[in-house]
Amino acid sequence: MSVSERQPDDFVKWLRSRGIAGKEGIPRKIYGDYLEEKLSSSIAALQRDGHRVTVYNASVEAVTIRSMELDLFLKSWRVTARLFLSTRFTISMQNLEI
Repeated sequence: MSVSERQPDDFVKWLRSRGIAGKEGIPRKIYGDYLEEKLSSSIAALQRDGHRVTVYNASVEAVTIRSMELDLFLKSWRVTARLFLSTRFTISMQNLEI
């Protein structure tokens, strides 16, 4: 299990670095800690490269997946992520309360 397709054992390595690997039944909280750390480091890398990053704390109420698009429906927003063949993507947000 990993957040990186290129490093499928990343989570196991992360556990080992904290002395947790090899234990049965890792709690969800620990996996959440792993995801949070990976997200934080990804955001920091984007910001270092000059990208503006805004984090919204919201629950996703529905997800729609199309060919090269992913729509996340929040309480009053629709967030669309478009993946391009060049491996870059764009994200747009639409306020549904208009």
